[in-house]
Amino acid sequence: MTTEPDVDSLMKSTLSSWYEDGLADLALGGYFLVLGAVLLGQALTPPGSPLQLLWTTGIPLVLLLGWVAAGWIIKRLKSRLTYPRTGYINFERRQTGLSRGGRIIAVMVLAAVISAGTVILSGRLANLSLIFGLVGFGTFAYLWQRLGVRRYLAVAVWCLVVGVALVPLPVTIEQGCAAFYGLAGLGLGVA
Repeated sequence: MTTEPDVDSLMKSTLSSWYEDGLADLALGGYFLVLGAVLLGQALTPPGSPLQLLWTTGIPLVLLLGWVAAGWIIKRLKSRLTYPRTGYINFERRQTGLSRGGRIIAVMVLAAVISAGTVILSGRLANLSLIFGLVGFGTFAYLWQRLGVRRYLAVAVWCLVVGVALVPLPVTIEQGCAAFYGLAGLGLGVA
């Protein structure tokens, strides 16, 4: 009697092997760093300066062309740095703990408690860093659950910590966005 392989586990293994080498994370981290630098340039340029035109046209260009460039770079690096048709292989055995639903619920409760505490303690939201932190946390926590790559949990927590840490600082929306994306990019590069 032969049993068919579990399609979900095969898909998860295939997707996980694509992200296991970290090249996509490095490209996304670089993308976030460039976006943070452009936003910081915009935030630090005085109003009415001719450089404002550069920053306002630079942000859409970074958002669109940067994503295309990051995809191109990832494809080139993967074709040169991994074995063709075999990819990157990690022989480390994955540990299982809480069920998927239990982990998702735990992550959601933790995010809700931290964000509610931050809003109550700060009494104001002067910048969008908490929202970016929660979105980053949710995105990377989902990737951690979906792909089984452990570093995504560290990146999720990092995004949440950065978002919470930037809330009480006396920064503008542009400065908060620049700081968040720059620090998130560094976190992706380190993880």
